[in-house]
Amino acid sequence: MKKQAETEQNQRSEASALPKISPMQGLPGSLHHQYVRCGKAGCRCAKGKLHGPYVYLFGWDGGRLWKRYVRKADVEHTRALVKVYRLGQRLQAHYNRVGWHNCPPALFVWIVGA
Repeated sequence: MKKQAETEQNQRSEASALPKISPMQGLPGSLHHQYVRCGKAGCRCAKGKLHGPYVYLFGWDGGRLWKRYVRKADVEHTRALVKVYRLGQRLQAHYNRVGWHNCPPALFVWIVGA
């Protein structure tokens, strides 16, 4: 009985250490820095000195690549959401291999987003 109580306590502490965002709220994709050319004839970028770096979120949807600009103020938050999504994907893949019966209940709720 004591062993079961310790196991439940460990599961609760593991769950409290997890981010409060579920993988469903994470962002699929990856962040990349790019330099850009604005297209104005007299601009410095026309001579080769490009603007940037700017941060973009890239991802795939239905076989098509998409790209979204990420404001400088939102880069760290976006990076965290991408990391949460990837963690959720890795956990899902792991428990698909070893079996969901091995997954602690609190972690299962976090992964599935129930």
